[in-house]
Amino acid sequence: MDYQKHYNLLCERGKTRTLEGYKESHHILPRCMGGTDDPENLVDLTPEEHFIAHQLLVKMYPNETNLIFACHRMTYSENTTNKMFGWLRRKHSQSMRKLAKSRTGSKNGSYGKSWYHNPETLEKIKCNPKEVPDGFVKGRTPNTKCIICGADTGSKTAKYCLKDRKEQNSKHSRSMRHSEKSKSIMSLNRQGAGNPAYGKIWITNGIKNKRIDKCDIIPSGWQRGKLWTKQQ
Repeated sequence: MDYQKHYNLLCERGKTRTLEGYKESHHILPRCMGGTDDPENLVDLTPEEHFIAHQLLVKMYPNETNLIFACHRMTYSENTTNKMFGWLRRKHSQSMRKLAKSRTGSKNGSYGKSWYHNPETLEKIKCNPKEVPDGFVKGRTPNTKCIICGADTGSKTAKYCLKDRKEQNSKHSRSMRHSEKSKSIMSLNRQGAGNPAYGKIWITNGIKNKRIDKCDIIPSGWQRGKLWTKQQ
C-alpha cells in the first residue's frame, strides 16, 4: 500500500473543506520531524481521520520513535483489548525496548550520578561526585531528627532516636500493663453487688425500656423483657 499517497489525499481533502462541530488540528509535517505551527502546516481533521493520519505516519516512518509514541497516546482512552490497536501496541513495545537499550551504561543521562541534598534548605540534586555543591551531603532525602532530643534518627520515617525509641516503647508497655490491670480491677469491682445492674430486670411498655428492682411490682401496661427495635 502506498501510505504516502493516502496520507497526502487525506491532508488535501482536509485543506479543501470546512468542518462543523468538533475537529482536531493536525501537523502535516510532524513537529518531531521539523514541522512548524504555521497555518500552511496545519489541517483540521475529524478525530477518526486524525488517528488514521497518525497511523499512516507510523507506517511511512516506522523508525521514528516520537511518531509511534504520539499515535500510541491517542489510544489511551480506547478499549485496551481492541484488536485494531494491536499492531500499534506491538510497535510501541518494540520501540520502548529499543529505547531502553540505547540508554544503558554511559548513554544513560544518570550514569555515574547520585542523589545529594542540603540538610538546611532540603534542596536535592542529582550530580557526579566531583560536582557536588558546598553544603550538600549524599542521599536523596534528609534523615529526620528525634522530636525529643533532636538527634539524627537514621531514618526518614522514625520520630525518635534509638535511645528515646526504647524509652517510648518502655512507657507504652507500662501503660498497657496499667490499662489491663485497671480493666481487671474494674471488672472485679462490678461483679455481684458492685454491678449497678445487680438485682434489676428490664421491662418495656412497647415504646421504651427501663430497669426496675426484681422485688418491685411491674407497673400496669408494662411487661418483663426489652424492646430491641429502635425506640420512638
